[in-house]
Amino acid sequence: MKKKMLHNQQDHLIQTFDWYKSLAKKGNSKAQNKLAKCYEEGKGTEINLTKAFNLYKEAAKQGNSESKCNLARCYEKGIGAEVNLPKAFNLYKEAARRGNNDAKYNLARCYEKGIGTYKDENQAMHWYKLAEEHNEDAEMAYNIARYYQRTWGEIEDILRCYKKSMALGHAKAPYELAMYYANDKEETFNLIKLSAIRGYVVAQDELGYCYYYGRGTEVNKEEAIRMWILSANQGSIATQCKLGWHYEDGIDIEKDLEKAIYWYEKAAHAGDEGAQNHLAECYEQGIGLEINLEKAVYYYTLAAKHDFSAAQFNLARFYEHGLVLEKDEKKAFYYYSLAAKNSYNAEARFKVAQCYENAIGTEKDLEKAFEVYKEAAMLFDPSVQAQYYLAKCYEEGKGTMQDKEKAIKFYQKAADNELALAQYKVGEYYKSKDIARAFRWFVKAAKQGLKEAKEEVIECKKIGYAEIENQAQMIRDYVTRAEENDVKAQFELAFCYEVGQGVDKDLYKAIKWYKKAAKQDMVEAQLNLARCYEMIVDDDEPEALEKSFYWYKRAAENGNMYAQYQLGYCYYYGWGVAQTMERAFYWFSRSALQGYAKAQYEVGVCYKYGSGVRKDLLKAVELYKQAASNGYEIAQLNLANWYEIGMKKVLEKDVREAFRWYKQSGRKGNSIAQYKVGKYYAEGKVVEKDLTEAFYWFKQAAKNDMEMALYELGICYKYGFGVEIDEIKAFFYFKESALKDYAKAQFNVGYCYANGIGTKQDIDRAMYWYKKAADQGHKRAQRRLELLESVQGN
Repeated sequence: MKKKMLHNQQDHLIQTFDWYKSLAKKGNSKAQNKLAKCYEEGKGTEINLTKAFNLYKEAAKQGNSESKCNLARCYEKGIGAEVNLPKAFNLYKEAARRGNNDAKYNLARCYEKGIGTYKDENQAMHWYKLAEEHNEDAEMAYNIARYYQRTWGEIEDILRCYKKSMALGHAKAPYELAMYYANDKEETFNLIKLSAIRGYVVAQDELGYCYYYGRGTEVNKEEAIRMWILSANQGSIATQCKLGWHYEDGIDIEKDLEKAIYWYEKAAHAGDEGAQNHLAECYEQGIGLEINLEKAVYYYTLAAKHDFSAAQFNLARFYEHGLVLEKDEKKAFYYYSLAAKNSYNAEARFKVAQCYENAIGTEKDLEKAFEVYKEAAMLFDPSVQAQYYLAKCYEEGKGTMQDKEKAIKFYQKAADNELALAQYKVGEYYKSKDIARAFRWFVKAAKQGLKEAKEEVIECKKIGYAEIENQAQMIRDYVTRAEENDVKAQFELAFCYEVGQGVDKDLYKAIKWYKKAAKQDMVEAQLNLARCYEMIVDDDEPEALEKSFYWYKRAAENGNMYAQYQLGYCYYYGWGVAQTMERAFYWFSRSALQGYAKAQYEVGVCYKYGSGVRKDLLKAVELYKQAASNGYEIAQLNLANWYEIGMKKVLEKDVREAFRWYKQSGRKGNSIAQYKVGKYYAEGKVVEKDLTEAFYWFKQAAKNDMEMALYELGICYKYGFGVEIDEIKAFFYFKESALKDYAKAQFNVGYCYANGIGTKQDIDRAMYWYKKAADQGHKRAQRRLELLESVQGN
C-alpha cells in the first residue's frame, strides 16, 4: 500500500513537471519559476542546478518578482552559477520594490550583514519591518524577532514576532518567548513545554530542569529524567554527559554504571570535554570499567587539550606522582598552571602556590606563592587548604608582611570549612580570650583526630571548666524552655545557633527556632528568620528568597522599620517577588518615616532616578541630608560628592561642606570617604596641608583593601610623606594595590623591580608589571617597557 502511494506521488510530480515544462516553453514566467524549482529540488526530474538558474533568469527578465528573488538566492549561494553578491543584492532590491516579501526579508539581511552592499542598520530595520507586515512564514518571523533582539529593538516588536512565529508552528519561538515571562513561572513553563513538544532539543533539556526544580510546575524528577533522555537521544551532548553523572551516582534514578558509561562514551566521542574527563575518572577509579590508567591518561589528555581545567588538574596529578606517565614535576606545574588559568579552580591554584613555595617544577618564589594562595583562598568556592596556608603566610611573614589580624581571619575561614589544623589555630587564638569558645574549636579539631587538639581539650577543662559548663547549661535551659513553646527562649536559642554562641554555628537550626517564634508573631524573630533565609540562598534552597520575602513582609506589616526597608529592597531588585519600583518606594518611605537612615537614603535614590516616583532632585538632596544627619555613611559620602561638584539649581558647590561630610563618613569606616579625606589633607584643599593626617586617613582606607589608598600608602612610605621612608613597605603597598589592577601601582611595582627598590632587582618581573600598566594605557609604563625591550633586544 505504502509503495503504491509513493509510486502515485512520483507519477503526480512527473505530470506536474511536464505541465510546467509545456507552459514554460510558451514563455509563462510563473511556470518557468515553478519549473526552475523542480530542477533545483529534483521534483519530477533529476536535479539540474544550471537549468534551474537559467529558468529563474529567464522568468526574472519578464519581471517575475519571485524569480528575481530566487535568482538573487542563486547568486548569493552559488546555485548553478558563480557567487556574485552585488548582483544578489540588486536582484533582492528589485524584487523587494515589486512587493515580494521574501525579497524584503533577504534585502534586510543584506543590509544587516553587509552582503553585496555596505552595512546599514537603518535600512535593515526598515526592510525587516516591511517584511514583517505581510509575513506568514514561521522561520522568517523568528529571524526577524532575533534581529530585533540583537539590535535592542522595542520589546513589543520582539514579542509580536515571536508570538507570530509561535502561532505559525515554529519550534524555537516559544522557548525564546519564555525569557520575557520570567516573572510568570507558570507561563514560562508552558512556553518551554510547547517548544519541547515541537522537538526543540534545548527546550527539552530546560523542561527537564523545570520538572527537576519545580519551576512553574510541581517537582517531578521522573519526568525530568525522561525529558533529558529525550534530549540526549536527539544528540544534546551536554545532556548526555549529565545523564551519565545521574546514572553513575544513582541521582533520582536507579544507579546503573553500564548506562553511565554508555552516555559518557557517547558524549566523549562527540567531543564533550566534561564527558571525556568523567570517562577518564571511571578508567582511573574502576567505576563501571576495569581500571586502565593508560586509557585514563588518554581521555584526560583529550579533555585537557580542550582547556578543560579538571582534566588538566588530573593530568598534572599523573605527572606529579608518576602514575603511568614518567614523573615530571615541570609538566605537573605546567598543567596545574593551565588548570588555574582556565577556570576558577581553587584547588589548581592551591597546587600552583605549593609548587612555588616548595620549588616543585619551578623556582622557589614565596611572593608568588603568597599571591596565588590569596587568589585560591578568596574565590567564591575557595580552597580551604589555601585559606590555611595564606593564614600561615600572614602569621610568619612569608612572601608578604606579617599581619596577625589577617592570619586569624583566614584561619577562621578555614576552620569554618572544617579544616582541623585551622580549628586548632583558632582555638589557640581564643584560649586567652574566651576559654569556652577555644574549647569548642579544640573539640572540633580533636574529633578529626588531631593529637594536639585532644591535649588542649583536656587542658581547657582543667583551667576553664566553670565557664564552659555555664555556657552549656545556658543552652540546655534555652532548649528546655523552647521546647515548651517559650517564645523568648526560642528566639534566644535561634540567635545562639545563628552566631555560634555556646553552640556550633548552624543556620538551619537557627531557622528552625526563629520560625517557631515567628509563628507566634514575634516581630524580631520574623525579621531574623527572613535574614537567615537570605543567607542560605546559595545552598541549594531554590525557594529561600521567596521565604525571605514572606517573612520580611510579615515583619514589615507588623511595623518593623528594618523589615520595611528590607521589603523595599526585595521589590526594588525583584528578590523573591516580581520587581515593582512603586512598591519599593512605598516600603522605603514607610521605613524612612520611622527615622531609619538607610531607608531615607533609598527614598532619596528613588527621587534621584525617578524609580517608582516622579524624579525630583530637590527632594533627593533633602532625603540624603536626613540620612546623612542620622549617621548613614553612604548618604554622607554621596552628599559630599554632590557638594564637591555642585548641582545646578539644586545644590550649590561647597568644598568645605564636602570635606565635612567626607570626614563624617570616613569616621564611620567608609574607605572611599577615608581616601578622599586623605587626599584633601595631602593636597591642602580647604584644610591646611598635613601629611601626617593624610597618611593616617590613607592607612584607614587601606585596611579595607582599597586599591587607591594602598597606592597612596606606598607613595607615603616611598617619599616619607607623614611617615619615615621605608622602601620595603612602599613596595609591599604598591604590590597590594597592583594586584587589584590599579595601573599607577603596577607601574611603581615595575619600577621597584627594575631598580631593586624594596625588593630584589628582577627585570623580567619589572617588564611583567610595566606591561600590565601599559595595557591600561599608562604612558610612562609604555615608555619604560619599550626601553627595557630595546635593551633586551640588543
